[in-house]
Amino acid sequence: MESIVDVVNRFLGQEVISLLEKATKATDVLKADHRKVEALFEQFTKASGADKQVLLESILKELRVHTTVEEELVYPILAQQDADLAAEAKEEHHIVKLLMEELASLSANSPLEEPKVKVLSEIVKAHVKEEEHTIFPALRKTGVDLDDLGMRIKDRRGELMMRSKATTIRQAKSANNSVKSKKMKGNGAVPKRARTNKEPGGAKRRAVRQDTRSKKRAQKRS
Repeated sequence: MESIVDVVNRFLGQEVISLLEKATKATDVLKADHRKVEALFEQFTKASGADKQVLLESILKELRVHTTVEEELVYPILAQQDADLAAEAKEEHHIVKLLMEELASLSANSPLEEPKVKVLSEIVKAHVKEEEHTIFPALRKTGVDLDDLGMRIKDRRGELMMRSKATTIRQAKSANNSVKSKKMKGNGAVPKRARTNKEPGGAKRRAVRQDTRSKKRAQKRS
């Protein structure tokens, strides 16, 4: 059975994977992220069933990590060169996050899923174009060491991915435990003492025992 990573890599293709592995400069690392998300959006439109859900989860995870990394490490440096441009970029992220939250809250196979993914794709596409044509040149003008920044981006990205993976595992375990608990309740699994109270004839036997004890006490008094 394929893992989630295997499914995603199957859809991404070797070219995108190679870009992610070879990128070192900050701008190249971020561009590789952009190509990965674009590929995931494209494959989402072609996929079906379980693959579609895996791709959607991957899109949302990649965007969460990417926006966090940029806001923590890139935009503060960009603000030194162009504060307005940095503020606009953060506002675009805010819009992306709102739509991501809506998608995450939808039930599986909701009729709203595909339209919302399409809108998100268009917003991200416009944002990526703005970044690569306007923000990256402005970032270069700051004089920041792009190799050092690229390494810090990769490190932070790895941390966030691991944290996201751990969260997903905890959620899966919690959901599994919840399902088991519901099955036990559905099967009428109750403590033994509770069952003995409801056994056929149980009340009648208790009444007989009580009547016998009452007769013995009466005999003693007489």
